[in-house]
Amino acid sequence: MHYRVIGTDEGTGNPRELLVDAESAGEAIDQARGQAVRVRSVTEMTEKDATPHCLRCGSAKVIPRVWVLDRDEGFDENLSVRIYSNPHAMIFTGREDVELCARICGECGHAELFANNPAALWSAYEAHGRAFQ
Repeated sequence: MHYRVIGTDEGTGNPRELLVDAESAGEAIDQARGQAVRVRSVTEMTEKDATPHCLRCGSAKVIPRVWVLDRDEGFDENLSVRIYSNPHAMIFTGREDVELCARICGECGHAELFANNPAALWSAYEAHGRAFQ
């Protein structure tokens, strides 16, 4: 399996991204820690990530994972979405933040966004009887 590990270099504090071969997410985390990376997220790379095709033109010239930046007052953060599993609570709202990535065609420029961890979003959405409706 291939995993994408996002973290911070413990020596410099700079963002770091690793692509590792591992049997499990835990093993991927251990490999990243062995390279002095403080882990923020681990994503399993699927077959769709490995061989994407453009939905508009069908080209195989697709960049599978591009981080979309949210720039604010000199800080660059990855664009993310937020869901509250208990949105009416004053505290303990069950906040779930998930970063967004883009898949971009190198032929026609078509771009599509997708959540880096859709399972976490769905779990938060389903909690408390789908409080968003």
